[in-house]
Amino acid sequence: MEADRSSYKLNDFIADDSFKEWALGMAKSDFWDSYRTQYPAQQPVVEEARLLLLALKASQQSREDDHVVEAIWENIKVGKGKKSRTVVFRPAFWRVAAAAAVLLICWGGYHFGGRKEPGFGWQDNIAALSDMTQESNTSGKPRDVRLPDGSMITLENNAVLKYDKDFNAATRTVFLRGKAFFDVARNAEKPFIIHSNGLVTKVLGTSFTIAADEDDDDVTVSVVTGKVAVVPQDRFESLPEKQSPQLSGLVLTPNQKAVYSRESAHLAKTLVENPVVVDKSLVPDHFTFENTPVNEVFAALSKAYGINLVYDSSTFQDCSLIVALEDESLYDKLRVICKTLNATYRVMGSEILIEGKGCKQ
Repeated sequence: MEADRSSYKLNDFIADDSFKEWALGMAKSDFWDSYRTQYPAQQPVVEEARLLLLALKASQQSREDDHVVEAIWENIKVGKGKKSRTVVFRPAFWRVAAAAAVLLICWGGYHFGGRKEPGFGWQDNIAALSDMTQESNTSGKPRDVRLPDGSMITLENNAVLKYDKDFNAATRTVFLRGKAFFDVARNAEKPFIIHSNGLVTKVLGTSFTIAADEDDDDVTVSVVTGKVAVVPQDRFESLPEKQSPQLSGLVLTPNQKAVYSRESAHLAKTLVENPVVVDKSLVPDHFTFENTPVNEVFAALSKAYGINLVYDSSTFQDCSLIVALEDESLYDKLRVICKTLNATYRVMGSEILIEGKGCKQ
């Protein structure tokens, strides 16, 4: 059966032979040429996968001597399986891949970057509006505001929220200055739209935090649950579907964060500072591993946190772990695992890349 490519993740693109041939310029493909137009939300990950493949190709021309570091953390055991041929991503690959990811973030900000556009600050947005309801917070502590549609907004100190008195019309539109947490009541027919200092966030029903201080160059959107789409306001105004329920722009999922630079008009996607478990069905001892293959450990972490872990499964196929990681944060879990395996990890965009030499005897 033909694979469903509409929801491909980074690993899926890299494993797809036809995509690899297209990305590396080895073959033309009308399918992949039109894919980015057909699935605009996939465009950032398509570009990231393409750059990583190009980086891998470039790294094959730069061979380095491998060095062995023997350090097994006390009281943590690494299981050794049968011998097998192991394919290792050499350090050169990760340096080139890191450069490629930096290029991706800086170059045009996932295709939304460009020259700073005037006329989309707080005063610009509210100047043309009349008959507005304003909610503000000068109490020095968080203040909850319930909107007519049932959405709950928690305003941090000095935050201001404005919305039309006819708020619950075709769309639910608000204007934010400062920092606030949004718990938006779901309504698939009426998108909820937040204008915040040049960045527009569009949702149907979810929870997230926006930080848009007028004196701060960066506007950030951090997702807790559900999905949101963010786009610079000048781009948003030109979208034909801006009032529809369709989520267009850079789509964020739980534990992801968008950072928009008002000065450079660059928009980048990364991970939140402290990712949390998003799979609420997990049992308490989900992160207790008993001779568990490392590839299964990585898969469990990826599913639990909703974050894509990028690694070469053949490198780690002979590794297994005995370890309990119940109370640690995601990054502490990864530090324990990587220290045990003599591996390293790094956050690149909205994925985590893991490098290691495996456990081949």
